[in-house]
Amino acid sequence: MKIGLLTYHAACNFGAQLQTLSTISFFQKKGYDIIVINWYPQDLERFYLRSISPEQQIEHQSFINQFIPTTRRCFTSQDVKNVIDELNITHIIVGSDAVFSYIPILKRIHLSRKTIIGYTNVSSDHKIPNPFWGDFKNAKDASPTLIGLSVSAQYLDLGKCSFFEKAKMRKSLEKFKFITVRDRWTQGIIKKLINKESPITPDPVFGFNNNVLIDGTKEDTINKFNLPEKYVCLSFCHNLYDQTWYDSLYELLHKNGFFVINLAMPEGCIKIKCDKKIDVPLSPLDWYNIIRYSSGYIGQRMHPMIVALHNKVPIYIFDHYAYKKGGKNLISSKIYDILERAQLLSYYTNLSSSQQPQPHDVLSAIMTFDRKQEEIFTQKYSSLYNQFMNNIIKIL
Repeated sequence: MKIGLLTYHAACNFGAQLQTLSTISFFQKKGYDIIVINWYPQDLERFYLRSISPEQQIEHQSFINQFIPTTRRCFTSQDVKNVIDELNITHIIVGSDAVFSYIPILKRIHLSRKTIIGYTNVSSDHKIPNPFWGDFKNAKDASPTLIGLSVSAQYLDLGKCSFFEKAKMRKSLEKFKFITVRDRWTQGIIKKLINKESPITPDPVFGFNNNVLIDGTKEDTINKFNLPEKYVCLSFCHNLYDQTWYDSLYELLHKNGFFVINLAMPEGCIKIKCDKKIDVPLSPLDWYNIIRYSSGYIGQRMHPMIVALHNKVPIYIFDHYAYKKGGKNLISSKIYDILERAQLLSYYTNLSSSQQPQPHDVLSAIMTFDRKQEEIFTQKYSSLYNQFMNNIIKIL
């Protein structure tokens, strides 16, 4: 049996590559022959070429070369089908990550000054059909078996989809033997489309420490980046507030004994006051270890939050994923979904709301973080992850 994995392995994104490595390592430890199907369409590559520095792109490619076994590169769905046939891949796992993030045609239409009505083109991974939706498989064929693993549809607004778009999605979903989802938003979408319950399963990063043998102790990380024992990470995609807010947060953290790091996103660091800037280029494993051994993570995005939770690090998260302005549909946010179930919403801010947390609120959250509740949730999610991964093995 040969297993193929279809996910965002080539994305210039720390979390996407770490979840890929976690899944690969899980199956390898169980003795399975698994390979990543290297679907990386040119339009998706162009997106990262525009937003990620060449030096950081090299780091992500080096990570793939060192840790991720891949097929030859596939640009089209036909390329994917050819690779599956050539390598005699009998089972395909799709996910984890936002592999079902279809953007409806209606949402691509917008007002334009020049043409009154404009149209925004989207990359292949946000269209349908595409390989993430199993378009390489004929519904009548028994092989390959399709399994969805902790999939997400974070950008999919079913209410904006036409009858024909829904029909395409329904036809695609019916090819899957089994689907688990990462959040309730995706669970609800699949239920509406094919009337099936899809269990919620943790992101593979929740199993990272058990799946992956990591080189590097806390002492190694501290020595490599010249850090003190007690440091906190600030990591933002862009400036959420004015510089006064960030300066005040820095001063408060500093006065309370924290060494403050400005930790890069793959796009780089924003300009804020700090004791040390750790900018790109940066390897995904170094990024993981910096958060893992920190005394707190304050910032954006889901995967750094998961890394912190998985390693029992205090967090304060600024969420830009809430689907509608004003926080009217928080369930669409993968961050909100996790933190609500973890009972850790005291350490959360929804950026689409009008409320702005004060720097002293953020400091207080880190200083008084409920480590016991975090540990209860982490243990529960690690157990849930292993349970469902073993259930998937039974299906293979």
